[in-house]
Amino acid sequence: MEEAVSIATANELQELFAVIIVFCMPPNPMKLRERFKYGMTYDVHRQIQLQFGSNTVINFSYSVYKECLLRIQTQIHLIANGRGQAEFGLSVPTFESKDKPGGFF
Repeated sequence: MEEAVSIATANELQELFAVIIVFCMPPNPMKLRERFKYGMTYDVHRQIQLQFGSNTVINFSYSVYKECLLRIQTQIHLIANGRGQAEFGLSVPTFESKDKPGGFF
């Protein structure tokens, strides 16, 4: 992840993270996810910024992070034949109606 963060897109980082979680089973997956959360959420930030204009400053928010978590959850589900994040030591994102994925677009 350390090397990939400088050359990969956010989506590629999300996919790599899912592969690492499923096949390498790191001892502390929550710490790994937290360490690379900014790189894995860049595309969500960029989509919002494009919607509101290039001069808009978008700060990191929990809603943006939860969108990323949902994408990672989907990747893990696909790679691990239906198994979920919880089986790999990761918390599962929950959404209230006001901050469902895509609700800010």
